[in-house]
Amino acid sequence: MRTTHRTVLVGGIAALTVTATVVVSAIGPTGSVLGPAPATAATGLHAFDDCDELNDWYVQAALADVSAYGLGGSGVYATSDFAARGAVLEEADDTGAAPVENGATGTNVQEAGVDEPDIAKTDGSHTYVVRGRTLLVTDVTGDEPAVMARLDLPRELYGSELLLVGDRLVLIASGYADSSSGPWTSDRVVPGHYPGWQDTRVGIVDVTDPAQPALESERTVEGSNVSAREHEGTVRLVLSATPVLDFVYPGRGTTESEASSENRRIVREAEAQDWLPQQRIDGGGSEPLLDCSDVTRPQEQAGLGTLSVLTFDPQSDDLDTLAVAADGNLVYSSTDRMYVATSESDQWLMPLVMDVARGVAGGSSIGTANRMSTGIHAFDVSADTTTYVASGEVRGWTPGRSSFSEHEGRLRVASMLGEVWSPRETVVTVLEEDGERLRAVGSVGGMGEDEQIQSVRWFDDLAVIVTFRQTDPLYTVDLSVPQQPQVLGELKIPGFSAYLHPIGDDLLLGVGQDATAQGRTQGSQVSSFDLSDLAAPTRVAALDLGRRMGSPVEEDARAFSYLAEQRLALVPVTDWGGGAVVAVVQVGTDGSLGETARLTVPGWGNDTRALPLSDGRVAIIARGDVQELFDPAAPAD
Repeated sequence: MRTTHRTVLVGGIAALTVTATVVVSAIGPTGSVLGPAPATAATGLHAFDDCDELNDWYVQAALADVSAYGLGGSGVYATSDFAARGAVLEEADDTGAAPVENGATGTNVQEAGVDEPDIAKTDGSHTYVVRGRTLLVTDVTGDEPAVMARLDLPRELYGSELLLVGDRLVLIASGYADSSSGPWTSDRVVPGHYPGWQDTRVGIVDVTDPAQPALESERTVEGSNVSAREHEGTVRLVLSATPVLDFVYPGRGTTESEASSENRRIVREAEAQDWLPQQRIDGGGSEPLLDCSDVTRPQEQAGLGTLSVLTFDPQSDDLDTLAVAADGNLVYSSTDRMYVATSESDQWLMPLVMDVARGVAGGSSIGTANRMSTGIHAFDVSADTTTYVASGEVRGWTPGRSSFSEHEGRLRVASMLGEVWSPRETVVTVLEEDGERLRAVGSVGGMGEDEQIQSVRWFDDLAVIVTFRQTDPLYTVDLSVPQQPQVLGELKIPGFSAYLHPIGDDLLLGVGQDATAQGRTQGSQVSSFDLSDLAAPTRVAALDLGRRMGSPVEEDARAFSYLAEQRLALVPVTDWGGGAVVAVVQVGTDGSLGETARLTVPGWGNDTRALPLSDGRVAIIARGDVQELFDPAAPAD
């Protein structure tokens, strides 16, 4: 692919593991928690005039952060949305709208029409899976699955996730750069200290003839994979890269003071391209991904990373790039907007990690979370390019991309205020574009006090939020008046739903954990909720899938599948002692629940997928193979 340089935006936010409460809320005339207009919203992003200005920006930020252990971020802590817990509901007219099914390539996606990478894909007649370093193409049109092609892949593409775009597969893998060329080969590195140097590998495979797949190209880019999405044939890959400098570390004759002094010298002598990500194409040498003029910055420094957006058509050699000089690890995409979240307090966790590594009993780092705010940059992705639109901010921090939803040009965000480990409350904020500013026009709080968000489901004019500490409050929020959202109802029940899925007839299906009155989880559970009265939501039924069991769906919504015509949910479940099954759950029109089958699969269930096929059957995939072709119309054994 040929690189076309454009404005590149970078943003950052710390993604954290949390527990859950269910909240359905609306923003109303009371309870507004709007704060002052954010500084970044008024001025948006600015391009650097030249490489000297870019270098000065990064050097000043690094001098305030560098220590004997390098930079605070150093790639040691990184997240991506590949663990997509609690995915957002596809937009629906109301809670009574049609149920949501899997996407066109078999994946349970966050937004209708926006595909996501996954460990398995299908075109309806074939399945595509990467097992280790081998791409397996399986014919699933017969009575039994038949592997029809195997393609050996370069080691860089080991364990790839896939996008299926027409007759091309996009393989995306994450890993660490070859340590033989990394800065940690120095004899001065303390044993066991491994500064992260993550990169992302992208391969394009031609599957015009599924029996003869062919690798067309391969590209490796410095940076961790934050997000990849495909819409109408265009792929957008978002990467977050931290600078790779040849730092020294304490140990083997080097004191902390000496290492700190040397590392400050290294920062001062760095050049502009030292701060920006590099790339390698088809095994060639390293070259810059970006020019200095391609990079933009927020008004205030937001970390030392570079968030790059790579836009491309898998059937073309062209590559369009954008970037922002900031840390970034949370991205939400709709069909016409992409939002990159950044946080003023992204670095609060790393000092704590370093304190623990040194054996220091601290905690001062945690306090900064109480002042955390989340900056948001919006990009237009309605065409085959990516263009910056506006910036804004909400108070608090967001646990993941399920906290975001866009509807009719407005962005809705669910965030938590207070300490990271013990949030004070959950807030929903509505923002709209006003020139280059994302302006908050309404908000409502007071939900999930002292609890953490577990899952969020968005409809056109409704949000359903689940929080959890000891019980599972489910809140309904009315968003019909963006300037005055309001909480309509609350349901308190034991346990929690980590994932919510619309099944029509004013019903939601939840996958999560049963729990005692004290909040101790007991095992995997599927629940149905009636939202016909938003002021008084009720739980219709709860189905126990097994004590001491859990579902991968709680952490990754892509593991869930729903067959709307048959009203069947397929839920992989793992026994905490070992073993996995796919539970087939029948959902009645009244919300009743019953388990009709259990399909045994190898492994722990975390790599299990149920892909709907063109003939109505479902390919059950685990351990990189099609284990079974399940026919939901066949009589149960």
